[in-house]
Amino acid sequence: VGQAPAAGARSGEMAGTLVCDDVACAAPLLCVSTNKAGYVAVGGGGGSAKTGVKNSLVVFRIRAATTAATAADAPVAATSAKLDQVFELADVGDEPVVSIALHPEQPMLVFGAGCNMYLIHFGRVVG
Repeated sequence: VGQAPAAGARSGEMAGTLVCDDVACAAPLLCVSTNKAGYVAVGGGGGSAKTGVKNSLVVFRIRAATTAATAADAPVAATSAKLDQVFELADVGDEPVVSIALHPEQPMLVFGAGCNMYLIHFGRVVG
């Protein structure tokens, strides 16, 4: 878990704390995409070498919560972000995922692996 000063805090001033979820992936990451709906997609892999590292794609949803805590002389807000896995394509073949583009608002994406491009719907499409 990583911690950083909140956005907008000046040097030496802690307006709050941002606590980030630390997620370990099974393959080297080569690309990442985010969207307004709070999805994060990551892709990568070991390539065509037979190393046992699969070429994969994983989609997470960001879940955020803000809590207020009281310090000795001033209230301090803490914002936490968690990543919940919502979709995984554990083995996309012999080539790693090298590019991803999430739809700006819907649960769908396009990704490239080798000379191929794929369209994935990973949730309920709204609208």
